Amino acid sequence: VVEGLMQQGLITSMCGDGGNDSGALRTAHVGMALSSATSATVVAPFTTNRPSVAPVADLLREGRGALATSFAGYKYCVHYGLLNSVFKCVTYWNGISQPMISSYLQDLVGFLSFSWAVSLSRPAESLVDDRPTSSLFSPMTVGSVVGLWAINATFMLTCMCWIMSHEEFVPFPVHLVRVTQWWKLSRNWETTTIFFVYTFQQFWSAVVYSFGHHFRLSWYMNLSLLTLASGGLGFLAVLLVSEPSAATRAFQLAFEEDAQHEPWSPSQPCPAMPLRLRTQLLCFIAANLATGALWEKVIIQGDIGRRLRDRWRFMSKHITLRL
Repeated sequence: VVEGLMQQGLITSMCGDGGNDSGALRTAHVGMALSSATSATVVAPFTTNRPSVAPVADLLREGRGALATSFAGYKYCVHYGLLNSVFKCVTYWNGISQPMISSYLQDLVGFLSFSWAVSLSRPAESLVDDRPTSSLFSPMTVGSVVGLWAINATFMLTCMCWIMSHEEFVPFPVHLVRVTQWWKLSRNWETTTIFFVYTFQQFWSAVVYSFGHHFRLSWYMNLSLLTLASGGLGFLAVLLVSEPSAATRAFQLAFEEDAQHEPWSPSQPCPAMPLRLRTQLLCFIAANLATGALWEKVIIQGDIGRRLRDRWRFMSKHITLRL
């Protein structure tokens, strides 16, 4: 019976006591032994000591939550790579480079820590009559990644053009720096701007992909992610609007006039970014983050995404659930 259902393309689960039905428990996609005996753990990957099939609902809830969490981590990593390619193109195009401490913040503290925190999301408390996507290339998965990437890339390029059009902006004299002297390419308005925009986008994307929806608890129920997001975004916001300090100098931010570090000189200094401009930049970034959140929450997880998912499933051979 189990093999017949599987041949029809159905995802099949089997429940039994682990006795004469052990073959079916091993053959099914998911087998649950309704027995507390030690031998039951050999014939079935899941066991329960409750004499009821009710734990199947818990198994489905946990499984769907784990699948949704795995896809969230996948989308976060793919989006990170796509956005990083835009970031690299912008820096190479303008002949600039960020200091190593910025890369450490983005890659070590940011990417690794947020990837770990996203994986700690807990499953939803109730089982819904829906299932998460099972395809890495489904319209919802691709739309979620490409949509957020397009939004962030658009805001990044727009922000760079806006900063460069400011009346006090002085283009970085990259022609005065040798190719091998990469450490001299970071003290300028361009690097300061793209550092904040890119890092904010990277940190926030982990939150966007952990909104939860039907299968997982909301992102603020994930204590590790909440702590990282609050600390990371708060640190960046305070750093952006702060006065020149040891921290701003460590990140080589253009918050004070620089005429000492090459290629800047007393005859051609780098002007300080005004606080008013930095405050406007923070508001611009906030609009960027809000737009990305609305895309995921309203379009991908909202009514529009639900209609597209229903249409896609109607065209496919998968059956949602049959008990």
